Amino acid sequence: MRIELNNAQRRQFVDVVQTFEAWEESKAELAQRFVGSMRWVERKGHVYLLRKKASSEISLGRKTDETEEIYRAFRNGRDAERKRCHALYARLREMAPVNRALRLNRVPRLTGRILRHLAAAQVLGQNIFVIGTNSLFLYEALAGVHLTSDLLATVDVDLLWDARQNLSLAVKDFRRSGVIGYLRRADRSFRRSRGELFRAVNREGFMVDLTRPVEDPYVAMDAGTNPEDLVGVGIEGLEWLVNAPKVNGIVIGEDGIPLRCWSVDPRAFALHKVWVSERADRDPVMRARDYAQAQEAVWIARHYLGMELPDPALSALPAFMRRFSDRLERADLEKTP
Repeated sequence: MRIELNNAQRRQFVDVVQTFEAWEESKAELAQRFVGSMRWVERKGHVYLLRKKASSEISLGRKTDETEEIYRAFRNGRDAERKRCHALYARLREMAPVNRALRLNRVPRLTGRILRHLAAAQVLGQNIFVIGTNSLFLYEALAGVHLTSDLLATVDVDLLWDARQNLSLAVKDFRRSGVIGYLRRADRSFRRSRGELFRAVNREGFMVDLTRPVEDPYVAMDAGTNPEDLVGVGIEGLEWLVNAPKVNGIVIGEDGIPLRCWSVDPRAFALHKVWVSERADRDPVMRARDYAQAQEAVWIARHYLGMELPDPALSALPAFMRRFSDRLERADLEKTP
């Protein structure tokens, strides 16, 4: 079951998304155009303008009117962009109480903190994607609806590791810390489970699982150096989700602050959920919930996002799984007023 946002909620959510996207653009500008620093240095009787990025430093030429203008433009532009970025984030914090009052704050607090840290590490949406129940927070945000709490109740986060994407050289800190290091930035009590190396658990029993396709030759992350890091567990069927189209959008955390979430296409989510619900080893209690989540994901995809079943975009899914689409479409038609 789903409830559409009212007019006040829609207006607020649109404003939040626009402000958040402007903040993202400002952060990207600082990280790309204004990354590093510039300085003047005297060498052999001449003054040169040097531009430093990371550990490398190059000369932009001798001090001239042109290089002085380059220096001024860089310093002034960087200062202005920093002020803009800070102002936009301050605006997001000002909007947080309104988001909470309008009950737009859907993503559990700890889940939101975890995803923000992974996004800051530049791996969310590149190497790591949200799967499982938490994906529904993204789908409902994309549709402008709220799903019933029984479908969203969860005390864990499932993360899908995509080893096809090599870790960028820009994420050196993530290489050193690994997933467990970033989980501890969200909650220091996270520890890797002794018996299940793919799982981290905090003191309140909240679990984070790192999963991967069962055929994936990369058992751990391809460049991690933290010996305490999680080791992705191979799960049958996840190769289909790794190859499925991905979607992303803005969701709002329980604290009222927005964040960007990445997951699989809602139709791929639904077809995979139906397949999971029919497995003999699936907990009978979970089967009905799996199917109900699949139905809601398909409803959102078809009626709000303009996505149809079947679709050539889902060709990465096996034929037997794509055949579940007929069943989901029939159920969708039966539920349509």
